[in-house]
Amino acid sequence: MKGTEGVWASQSGGVIAKLGGAAGGAAYLGIAFLLVTLIDALAAAGQVGATRDEEAEGYLDNLLARPASRLPWLAGRFAVSVAALTAAGLAAGLFTWAGAAATSASLSFATMLAAGVNVVPAGILALGIGTLMHGLAPRYAAIVAYGIVAWSFLVEIVGAGVGASHWLLDLSILHHITRAPAIAPRWDMAAILIAIAIAAAIAGAVAFSRRDLQGA
Repeated sequence: MKGTEGVWASQSGGVIAKLGGAAGGAAYLGIAFLLVTLIDALAAAGQVGATRDEEAEGYLDNLLARPASRLPWLAGRFAVSVAALTAAGLAAGLFTWAGAAATSASLSFATMLAAGVNVVPAGILALGIGTLMHGLAPRYAAIVAYGIVAWSFLVEIVGAGVGASHWLLDLSILHHITRAPAIAPRWDMAAILIAIAIAAAIAGAVAFSRRDLQGA
């Protein structure tokens, strides 16, 4: 009799293994953290939208009428958002480890914590791109941020089903995040994603400091 893992593997045509980055039970953890990565990136897009709303609703006009400048305000928003995204990733790793420990699964605390940290760069990249758009074209900032996340998830799903080329897969920010804990995190790639995000955020902050505030 086939085990559950074998049945799923045969019925899914290998899609689960491709999405999860591994075979068997490890694939399910890989998929679970793929979804955590998606949620973290969506939260980042939500932060971009919230930053835009501050300006669109006129709240920022009142703030900047006081002894405050734009760059510290936007940098503060970016830093708080990064801290929230990081905390969410760490919490995902911690709670997954706690659940695994409760069922006597052999998953170490360090492995699960690393898997939680591994999801964060995708969110930071979405946040950085959204911040860039907020500086250049604020009315489209949230649309672009959410669009990038939605496109990335679509590419992952379609790519796993049809075996898309790496040229298409590379256009997904989710594709550059390994399926930890099924696959060990690539911290070099994580550093590259974060560096791109910071560069985009800095460019967006400079553009934001030079343009007029725009309402809804």
